[in-house]
Amino acid sequence: MTDHGTGVDALLVDTIGTVVDDVGTIRDRLAVALAAHAGHDVDAIARRWDDLMDAAMAAVNAGEAPWRPHRAIRREALDDLVADGSLPALSADEHDALVDVTETLRPWPDSADALATLGRQVVVASLSNADLDELAALSQRAGLRWHAVVSAQFARAFKPAASVYRTALELLGVPAGRTMMVAAHPWDLRAAASLGMQTAFVARPSADAPAPDDRFTITVRDLADLGDRLPTLTHRPD
Repeated sequence: MTDHGTGVDALLVDTIGTVVDDVGTIRDRLAVALAAHAGHDVDAIARRWDDLMDAAMAAVNAGEAPWRPHRAIRREALDDLVADGSLPALSADEHDALVDVTETLRPWPDSADALATLGRQVVVASLSNADLDELAALSQRAGLRWHAVVSAQFARAFKPAASVYRTALELLGVPAGRTMMVAAHPWDLRAAASLGMQTAFVARPSADAPAPDDRFTITVRDLADLGDRLPTLTHRPD
């Protein structure tokens, strides 16, 4: 996992899980909603909700279902949890708060300052499956500074569909080889690497474990660590 020496001009940064703690925040929001309802396994419900959303996005990418916004998919998955009895009937306010949870995800402690540091070195853009309005509200609440925000909705697909990454590269006008995808999800980095992008794996506490054969340009503890090490990657070869 070494620097390939090709230089980095731009970072495409996954947001949910990499910049903000989705696992911890969603668990806490569910715990609040279920406080008055005994007998529910919050962690199991959170995992099931995530699995339903993943399956819905995969169906869109496979052409088995029409494209819908990320928020709509989250709502559908939540409704399915209520319908199958995994969740009790919630009040309208509780239901809406969970549907809108993306906007309130807590940033990892280093994220805001690290993004500002990275942004002084290279172009830094969010690339997320979340909707543009979700990302705008999240960034405002969490104090996240970007040069650009690219939602997968622009491609009417979801990562890891190749069209999402290609759309980001085209919109930003940056070459794949001098762009680094930054994520706590190895599947995200594999997809980016297949298009010739460099990759940075961020080993967040809730990060997915890399496969034995995964190879990343660089592996870092967090975004602050990436900020410290990025200068060694941003040189242009003679």
